[in-house]
Amino acid sequence: MAYENKPGSGALFPNDKKGNEKAPDMTGNLCAHRDMKAGEEFQVAMWKTKSKAGKPYGSLKASDKQGTSVSDSSGDELPF
Repeated sequence: MAYENKPGSGALFPNDKKGNEKAPDMTGNLCAHRDMKAGEEFQVAMWKTKSKAGKPYGSLKASDKQGTSVSDSSGDELPF
């Protein structure tokens, strides 16, 4: 049985197709809930990076299945 996200959850997996430095380190899917249509799936990408203080963190970007960045109701891109 294939992995299936429950509403409000997701999963990231190592990007085994990473071909260049700008490609994400991990990719996966997120299943929406609350204000979005329940069960709507989004693609998620994560890059490993470091803060100015040198502390490691993950930078995220979400997009719909067509590759369009996710934005809030004002049209502003969400900060991830």
